[in-house]
Amino acid sequence: MGRRWPAGLHLGAGSLPAVGQRPRRPASTPQHHYWRHTDTDLHAAGYTTPFVIQSAPVPSITASIGPTAAGETWSVDMAQVQINQQHGNQPLVVQQIEAQLTGGVTAPPPPIAAQVWLSVAGVNLHLLAQTSQGGYDNIGLGGQEVRPGEAITVVWWLAEPFGAVVFATGWFTLRGTRHTLSQL
Repeated sequence: MGRRWPAGLHLGAGSLPAVGQRPRRPASTPQHHYWRHTDTDLHAAGYTTPFVIQSAPVPSITASIGPTAAGETWSVDMAQVQINQQHGNQPLVVQQIEAQLTGGVTAPPPPIAAQVWLSVAGVNLHLLAQTSQGGYDNIGLGGQEVRPGEAITVVWWLAEPFGAVVFATGWFTLRGTRHTLSQL
């Protein structure tokens, strides 16, 4: 019968040194070696998994992302929001003019299709911006500071799916400056 290792202490994972051998994992650099401040462009992306929405009273999907490294902060200037449906609608005024010219009928878009929040531990704390365009929109955030433990969360409020199954996927990209610590 083979010997069974406890969870997290498997020899192949490098958790334990082999008998008479060196550990398989390289040693990590101690935190006090990271002292130099560096600034780089921020291109962080958050997305939702494909989500099936049945007839719900207020269907919404959510995506979040934030810094995770020690000493890392983000200064977010813009969020670019995208969604795989109900995106890029013309403004309601343009739709109404076209309806008058063609004799058609318009349905107004949802009042707020996407919201950008500053959140902590999954709780939305501060509404930073909102847009009536669910996708293909650039939302200015004015250099919002985001620290480890905080995140930028985008909530898409979808229009009523009229009883059909809707496969909704949303994603966003944050643009700005990423402030980190480096040992070089």
